[in-house]
Amino acid sequence: MGQHYGRWSPITGIRMRLQDLRALADELAAAPSDVCITITLPTHRHPPENEQDPVRVRNAGRAAIGALGKMKLERDVEHRLTERLEGLGDAAARATADGGADLGLACYVTPDLTRVVTLSHTPPERVIVADEFSLATPITDLTSADDIDVIVLSTGGDATPGGRLYRLERGELTEHVDDVLPMSYDVRDRETRFNAESRPTGAKRDALVEGFLNRLDHHLATVFGPNSDHQVVVVGVERLRSHFAAVRSSTLSRNIVTEVDGNFDHRPPHELATAVEAAVRTAREMSAQAAVAELRAMPPHRTATSPGDIHQLAQQGRVHHLLVERGATDEVAIDGVVIGDRIARTIRACFDSGATITIVPPGSLPESGGIAATTRW
Repeated sequence: MGQHYGRWSPITGIRMRLQDLRALADELAAAPSDVCITITLPTHRHPPENEQDPVRVRNAGRAAIGALGKMKLERDVEHRLTERLEGLGDAAARATADGGADLGLACYVTPDLTRVVTLSHTPPERVIVADEFSLATPITDLTSADDIDVIVLSTGGDATPGGRLYRLERGELTEHVDDVLPMSYDVRDRETRFNAESRPTGAKRDALVEGFLNRLDHHLATVFGPNSDHQVVVVGVERLRSHFAAVRSSTLSRNIVTEVDGNFDHRPPHELATAVEAAVRTAREMSAQAAVAELRAMPPHRTATSPGDIHQLAQQGRVHHLLVERGATDEVAIDGVVIGDRIARTIRACFDSGATITIVPPGSLPESGGIAATTRW
């Protein structure tokens, strides 16, 4: 699995995880420029809709080039930026050439750098020209119901493995054949299942299950690594999931987004994918609702709702928990090009200071212009 996760390439882009986003932020910060161009736009996963995506990327690049002529840049800087923006369509094509077509792109360009990141949600179509990059869109992407590791627990025995590991990405469910899990715990072994005298007793059965789940937990800890930020969904009947919860490590437990109830041994893969996506979306919505309720229960001196106040607090590192409605902006635009977005800058400042960031559905914060925060103690 290590060859699939946390992979960075200047050509193909990345699958966005927290550790990848930090690496991207560090790389962009290490390439300072007076002009940082961020382009985000929706794309499509399937033909024929995706046939127009390269044209839209090139058009966005041309819009950014048009903005450069009004900025009175040094001739060499403008020339190098123009070259990179003219080649943005090719860079985006390379980023999706390995089957990476997704729901959006975020492109980052300076005179000396081009990075293209594929996104799992539909971003706004924007060209941002500023003195720093906007990371609001990939930060939002971390909350999408995508790039999920799915652990399926089954009853085991016969030809059915006791545990399987899948990856849900771009709406497709694939089994990790390169990371073979410990297989069966022999609860329903063919030789004993019809023989009442030799069938495992309740205590023996529990011991077999517990031994298997301990091996499974140890294997997953090795596969994911000690500092994993994988999003994990556990699938299985309530008895197995409860038993697994009792024995699994705290590291793995922190990564579990939600659980899905049911025996999926013989159900089609698309049913499992649909159930996992729905469960993750529900878990995210419940988390957002809980965050809004917690904010409203806070003493007034611990909260802030003005975009200006929150931006100032974020720059001081005083924001504890930032809530932002999906798609919220506080921007200044000239001729269709954004030259400043206070909410995007606030999200980036909170990310850099380690604050918790929750993306909530539109309309969750109507009284505060789409942004609110609790302050640090």
